[in-house]
Amino acid sequence: MSKKKQTISRLFLSCKEKQNFNFDNEDVKKACSFTGFGNQYDVTKIDSSRLLPDEMRDAGYCVVHLGQGRHRFMRVADSWYHRFEDIQQSEEERWRYAPSVLNHTDTSESNIISFAYNQRIIQHFLYGDIS
Repeated sequence: MSKKKQTISRLFLSCKEKQNFNFDNEDVKKACSFTGFGNQYDVTKIDSSRLLPDEMRDAGYCVVHLGQGRHRFMRVADSWYHRFEDIQQSEEERWRYAPSVLNHTDTSESNIISFAYNQRIIQHFLYGDIS
């Protein structure tokens, strides 16, 4: 298990034991120092349910940001993460683009949105062919 998952797991089990699912950045910092995870600001950023520790995913929990360095484990993972439906062959559309060196190196949400915008995929989807 990755150090990030170990850190999240440690936080989750600690909150579960206390029966208080709220935690803050100070708790994250302590958990990071125990597991050796180097970026305490990345711990609570979980882009996909597959990145959750098994005990959290199995129990249906995810991390919700409350603001001002506060967070909560909530049992809403089924609503929080969406498993995308298969794309039917009739829905596929060929898209020509000139790939850059960075196109296939990052799968973060912000990179994908930036890619879709820069390639005019979003405009095409919303407005059709405007050329």
